[in-house]
Amino acid sequence: PTQDIKMDEIAAMARRHQPGLIMADRCVGGVNENFVTPEQEIPEQPLGIPWESCITLGNKWKYVPDDVYKLAGQVVKMLVETVAKGGNLLLGVGPSPLGEIPAGVENRLREVGAWLKVNGEAIYSTRPIAPFQEGSVRFTKKDNIIYAIILPDENGNMPDKISITSFTPVEGSQLELLGYGRDIKYRRLSEGFEVCLPEGLPDSYATVVKFVPAGFF
Repeated sequence: PTQDIKMDEIAAMARRHQPGLIMADRCVGGVNENFVTPEQEIPEQPLGIPWESCITLGNKWKYVPDDVYKLAGQVVKMLVETVAKGGNLLLGVGPSPLGEIPAGVENRLREVGAWLKVNGEAIYSTRPIAPFQEGSVRFTKKDNIIYAIILPDENGNMPDKISITSFTPVEGSQLELLGYGRDIKYRRLSEGFEVCLPEGLPDSYATVVKFVPAGFF
């Protein structure tokens, strides 16, 4: 039978003692929740409210000896998809009973960390911008900067060029490939614009083009 846990009373009491408390009412949902928490999935579209996807690196939330972990590229893609849609990613890593992080987990986190060291500005403190995606490209924004995050295809290959039809940079915009150290060129098309990626780029789980200033028409 349905049990009334008096959520309204619990929420009111908690917020009385801790003003500004945010709450995820995962059991029943409703008026008391400040954000929602999809588990083991990322919404297809932006939700329009604060949200956080809760996803495990392995198969379980708990520690499992010799668990099979997602590849670092998969984690980067999940992170990009989540942030571009305005969400937060909670990644469960399952430490051992001794509190140790398994070597497989550590390796994955170091790989993701290396990617973030180069491209983190396109992730941290950014906001979604419509359209959040176009083809293999996901968009984020920070102040007057827009980031186009290019994801590889299913075989891990990065395209030689990308075409974006949703908008066109204003005259004078600079395009920078994060980690490349030089500006890159673009050309206008009858609809939108095209960016050619330089040859010989190092392998990456996702490549980021930074637009400054973020003016479009």
